[in-house]
Amino acid sequence: MLKIDRFAYTNALRRVHPGEKMAFACLCVVACLASAGPLAPLLVLALMSGAVLLGARVPARVYGKLMLIPCGFVLAGAATVAFNLGGGGGSFCPPL
Repeated sequence: MLKIDRFAYTNALRRVHPGEKMAFACLCVVACLASAGPLAPLLVLALMSGAVLLGARVPARVYGKLMLIPCGFVLAGAATVAFNLGGGGGSFCPPL
């Protein structure tokens, strides 16, 4: 069994109904999508991190290692946007 599976099956929130966890996650996604600025996504990140670390009692070291994957994705996306915004202003689509 993988380490992440062991934490999924033995954490303190394992007895919470999956539908309730799904509803909570969906509300957080909607809040992030509906917000215009970065404040709501940062608050959702703090709320979800608190739920994992304090609610589910997953060790911070394990959570930190698991967060490296999405953080790397965000950094790669930010670098791509930074390079695309600095371009010559031309269009990729030819005129019709």
